[in-house]
Amino acid sequence: MRACSNSRCSSYTALQNFTVHLPQATTAPTTTTKVISGTALTQATVDVGATDCSGAACTGSAAATLKVGASGTTHWRSYVRPDLSALPAGAQITSATLSMGTAGCLGSCEAHDVEVRPLNADWSSTGSGTDLVTAAGGDPLDMGAADPAALDVTSAVRLWFDGSNPDQGLALQAADEDSDTNTGTTYPASGTKLTVTYIAPGAPDAPTAVTATPTAAGLLVHWNAPENTGYSGDITSYQVTAYAAGTTTQAAQTTVDAATVGTTAVLTGLANGTGYTVSVTATTGNGTSAAATSALNVPAATHALSTTAYQSIVQQYLDARSGLLTGTYANADAAVAAKADGVSFSTQLHAEEDDLLAEKARYAGDGLGYTAITVTLAGTIAGPSGDTSDFVYTHHTGAATMTDGSAQNEENAYEVYTFDTSGTVPVISQPLAADDFLTSLPSSDRAAAQVSLDNGDTDTTAPALDAFYTDGDSLPAASGASTASYASFTRSGVATWASKHYNDKDELRTDCTNFASKALNRGGGAHMEYGSVVDIKRSPYEWWRKSKSDMTYSWSAANNFANFMGNEDSVTWVKSISNIVPGDIMLLEYAGDGDSNLDHAGVIYSAGSTTGSVKVYQHSSKYRNTTLSAIIKRRRGVTVYVAHITPHWY
Repeated sequence: MRACSNSRCSSYTALQNFTVHLPQATTAPTTTTKVISGTALTQATVDVGATDCSGAACTGSAAATLKVGASGTTHWRSYVRPDLSALPAGAQITSATLSMGTAGCLGSCEAHDVEVRPLNADWSSTGSGTDLVTAAGGDPLDMGAADPAALDVTSAVRLWFDGSNPDQGLALQAADEDSDTNTGTTYPASGTKLTVTYIAPGAPDAPTAVTATPTAAGLLVHWNAPENTGYSGDITSYQVTAYAAGTTTQAAQTTVDAATVGTTAVLTGLANGTGYTVSVTATTGNGTSAAATSALNVPAATHALSTTAYQSIVQQYLDARSGLLTGTYANADAAVAAKADGVSFSTQLHAEEDDLLAEKARYAGDGLGYTAITVTLAGTIAGPSGDTSDFVYTHHTGAATMTDGSAQNEENAYEVYTFDTSGTVPVISQPLAADDFLTSLPSSDRAAAQVSLDNGDTDTTAPALDAFYTDGDSLPAASGASTASYASFTRSGVATWASKHYNDKDELRTDCTNFASKALNRGGGAHMEYGSVVDIKRSPYEWWRKSKSDMTYSWSAANNFANFMGNEDSVTWVKSISNIVPGDIMLLEYAGDGDSNLDHAGVIYSAGSTTGSVKVYQHSSKYRNTTLSAIIKRRRGVTVYVAHITPHWY
């Protein structure tokens, strides 16, 4: 081979041999087709003029003939709502095509393109035409050529069926309804049918990339979730089993709740020096997957201390940090001196001293402070990590009480502490989030974009924003906030969902915006927005999630999320505490990270007259239940944005 540029080429290299590995052929899943017609379709037609019926709005009727378009000066729309109950629960919709009957002429014959608009509010077949116009006020489905014989409504039906959006039916209208045309089209209601193709629900695929890290008399197991869950929902649980080498006898077993614990498990009661393999299966309501198996791993004792002794050091370190915030200790030297094993964390605590005392001073500037901080460690294990280091894995929970009596900073995090054991006493060398220590790999190429995104791949330009608070500024004066949105959206639902799920395990390495998006969609009823013909993850005009490894950047990255909301004219930037309401979304931009992009998102679940009374649920933070005041005090240079989301897309 040789390299060439413009008119010059290098000399040829020596002959080289290459081996090309082709991907294994995959078997297309079996699909089933179901035709929904007749009484399983609610149909109606209505004159949408505001004064066409004796000076008032007309009401719809379940007529034998559906009308779309104009008849003279009268404009008609038709309504179709399918009953999807004949489809098996959990099926994965691959296509949905709405076909109208044989077209007739409304007035003189003239061809018209058809627009299909999903409804954003319930509408009765005897409701008014003006109400139908309002309910179908969102964007039409992007169907390319809108042939009434084959209208692609896959995106709407998929969202209805998996529960992401409520099934409130479709409105059909002439694309040129606002023009001066005076013709339209008729269709026999008996000819309407919805053809749905789906993959029947089944057991999930096996998990992938199972790893087992040796600990003292145990194993710390991690794996990737299966790409295909076998149905339209998520994995319910995992079963993790250890087998001694060369046997089929269970040596240890545990069941993991996928929502609250995720894809990590601790196995104990094993023998140091004995080799074990670990199998992991995934379970849903539709069955259990085949097992994925790890390589052989051998539990081993730690180099320096017992698990109990290591947990004591970590507890002392966290208590010392808390003491700097409460004022129990004036400085790191005093905190280290007060603890029996202070020498083991002295370097780490001194590295954090300035930030901790600065946080304390910021509260003092507002006449506040911490009176008590509790820290609890559970499920702690320890093991060797290299020749001269040990690691400690633990579940850290805690809470703080402020001088005004309020509770803040409810902590909930899985953490790993690595210890350098090369000296006379083990010394904390690095505290880590457990996910960073375990370093999950993508389960397929479809997950690759999300992994890159978690590492900072986001839109290069920050969206146009209006800050609620910038570090160093006083809190802003009052300003108005928009409240109108489609009928099915409720901000209280956003806050309620977040309150039930903030302690769920992070799905992604950076999970904050995914959590906020799920609260908006699953709790508030904000509809997903697909690209219909082609779903594009990077599109600033789409907002959807199909699985934990298949979602838009706007769903899972704060900067892209804000861009989508701005593009859809669906956000008001709140400028006053008095205008913050439960269900608003908090967005943060961190100073000193080298860009002006948004870095974090959370859900506001309680409002009040001070930042201390504005409470936030969030993921990708050990402070999952905290206050806006605590967030501001903890982060130097932070800029806070409060997004009042008002969905206008379908």
